[in-house]
Amino acid sequence: MRVETTRVQEKIGTRTQYCVCNICRHRFKRIVPITNAPVRKGMVESWDNRRLASRK
Repeated sequence: MRVETTRVQEKIGTRTQYCVCNICRHRFKRIVPITNAPVRKGMVESWDNRRLASRK
């Protein structure tokens, strides 16, 4: 599992480093199969906003 997540992080870029909690990891595993970065970038950003909101 660790290896998979690190590989995924490389694909998405440093943007993924902020995600360490289990919830995000599950989300990433589900959506990672998408191979086009442009689409994923927007998604990741929306997740980030959602996560920050839920944290507060």
